[in-house]
Amino acid sequence: MAKIYYSKQLNQVFLTNLKEKLKQEFKDCKTIAIKIHFGEPGNKTAFTPEQIKPIANILEQLNINFFLYDSPVAYNSPRNTPEGHKKVAISKGWDKLGEIRTNDDYLTIKGNSMSYEVCQELIKADAVLVISHIKGHICSGFGGAIKNLGMGALTKKTKGDIHSGGKPILLDGCTQCKTCEKMCPIKGITVTDKPNFNTCYGCSNCIYVCPAKVLKPKVNYFDVLLAEGAYAAESNFKKVYYISYIVNISKECDCGKDGKEIISQEEGYLFGENGVAIDKAAYDLLTKEEPIFLKHNQKKGNEQIKAAEECGMGTQEYELINVMIRNVALILLYNKEKRVLFQHRSDDAERLPDYWAFFGGGIDEGETPEQAVKRETMEELNYKLEKPKLIMVQNFKGVHYNGMKYVFTEEYNPSKKIELREGKGMSWLTFDEFLKRKIVNHDKEVIEKIKDKF
Repeated sequence: MAKIYYSKQLNQVFLTNLKEKLKQEFKDCKTIAIKIHFGEPGNKTAFTPEQIKPIANILEQLNINFFLYDSPVAYNSPRNTPEGHKKVAISKGWDKLGEIRTNDDYLTIKGNSMSYEVCQELIKADAVLVISHIKGHICSGFGGAIKNLGMGALTKKTKGDIHSGGKPILLDGCTQCKTCEKMCPIKGITVTDKPNFNTCYGCSNCIYVCPAKVLKPKVNYFDVLLAEGAYAAESNFKKVYYISYIVNISKECDCGKDGKEIISQEEGYLFGENGVAIDKAAYDLLTKEEPIFLKHNQKKGNEQIKAAEECGMGTQEYELINVMIRNVALILLYNKEKRVLFQHRSDDAERLPDYWAFFGGGIDEGETPEQAVKRETMEELNYKLEKPKLIMVQNFKGVHYNGMKYVFTEEYNPSKKIELREGKGMSWLTFDEFLKRKIVNHDKEVIEKIKDKF
């Protein structure tokens, strides 16, 4: 089961957690590619450089070089050549964020249904960070990470082949029911004695919905070709990680001058290592109340997700981890005078700089609170706890996150040395002395509840 991390806001907690993951995932990477969609000129819901700046800042803090990449498009657009595409990106200010690359050099990868030309810039990079805008799409219903790679990581020729390959071929036996006409997202079909495909983008929706099963795709369903294309790209990356923004969820995608109306007010941010799972998580968040992509684009939108799982790109099974929830295990190490050892946090601490606090920290996945408090005490004080006693569990709302606080006590053994490894200072204090320091309210609540029982 894939782990997908989620937050309603792009705040410091989300970015801190993301930074820790990227530090692990991109260890030893010198230069990575950010696979992004620069957006068609005039589109008001596509990404802006300002939205991606926090991610760029993280990479700079980690000393990871990066460039921004998207490939030329197949349709009539100023972005249909490498030069034109780069010019558009510069006009939108993306060059202020980092180097822009838009060339169409490729490596041909044989897939199940056809061959896919995967852009070499992404293959040559030490890693690819796929940043996707979640929205609707005229052909796939829903667009996210799979769409970002299944189109954006491929050449304009392959993009055209995918659209062409999903177009319908008419077999014998049409009953003139007009289901295909009603369900065409672009109203490009009229039915007389047979369907007339006046305008066709190759979305394959008419093939899915035909009750008489008299339509078949020229090569394969659009969603299958899209998923195969994404997998052809991803399977040739050295490393890959995914971030998805659930914001400005427009009916149509960032490829057009107009993304159309906003179809959902849901907002959120996701990251994880599995492209199929991150799309499934975004899809589930957006369709939990109603099938918005079917409602607006005549297509459920999850066909590509199922196809990507089937071709081996990843799993639809995921655990959604809310990064705004952080459980902690803390230690009140006390001496014979009933003074407790407290930490003075560093001025540059990511959370609560210059505050006084308990020693301890976050409970890692798979850890018990007792295991966590022992590990944290060793990491922060180089002191081995023997039998810490759990004296309180608090449900708290913090400055940066919410969670459960597990408070342990143990009497200090003076035969053991203490070595401060985290923070700028420490001191043995009475509770009254501690309450006069700069502390957070929920730590104050702990002291008020336990000081008479200590």
